[in-house]
Amino acid sequence: MVSKALLVALAIDQFSYAAEGRFRLRHMQLRPLLGLAYIRSAIESCGLRSELLDQSVTGFSLKDLIRIIREEKYLFVGFYSQLLIKDKLSEYIKAIKIASPQTRIIVGGPGHLFCEEFLKSGCDIVCRGEGEFTVIESIGYLRGEKKIEDIDGIVYLKDGKFIYNKERMLADDLDSLPFPLWDASLRSYYDSYILPLKTPFAPMVTSRGCMFKCAFCSSPYLWKNIYRRRSVENVIREIDSLVFNMGVRYIVFQDDVFGFFHRYRYERTLH
Repeated sequence: MVSKALLVALAIDQFSYAAEGRFRLRHMQLRPLLGLAYIRSAIESCGLRSELLDQSVTGFSLKDLIRIIREEKYLFVGFYSQLLIKDKLSEYIKAIKIASPQTRIIVGGPGHLFCEEFLKSGCDIVCRGEGEFTVIESIGYLRGEKKIEDIDGIVYLKDGKFIYNKERMLADDLDSLPFPLWDASLRSYYDSYILPLKTPFAPMVTSRGCMFKCAFCSSPYLWKNIYRRRSVENVIREIDSLVFNMGVRYIVFQDDVFGFFHRYRYERTLH
């Protein structure tokens, strides 16, 4: 039985730190992707090992990626999507499907708004919104344990038509989610814009969502303008884990909004 999955983060070429391996310039900032670390935890809760390739760190080419996929056996390859890489991601999907038609490809992240473009390129499933439970159920489908029609929060192609399954409800209790999964690669990241920063450092969130709808932000499309907070105890346990298990020396909080009084959530979302 296939026992691992591959997650891939493509570099934004015009701003990249190691675009396709052609440049090795030391830029001011290279932050790890917190969303993928959460997805890795969800994947490993299913008994799968997860591997992460971040093109901004390793500078792999499309040819390199295809070679890796051919040499290894992955249950699926998952891509993180965003606006600035949507065209590049579509080209990668097309090339992988030509070179390895049997490879199953799942796309998630804020770029899910371009799901039809990714599906036409050869992607098998696009996850919309919060991804932890969606990827767990998608793994069940790929293992033959679940019907694709029963997975909330995904889009896929069937008989040439785009099928939008019903939206997935957001997790009520953020404390129930496993902590993000980090490994030794965390030491590859830095952020020189933060003058007192010491490495290794890690990002965290104490909440998800935002009550506002700024034109430049994808948060409303991921979190539906619903603001949820983790408990203080849960946040402190993650901080302890980062410090004592990973040797983290600096933590960056990446909440869409930070420090709102907890009652604000109910005033904005329930009325």
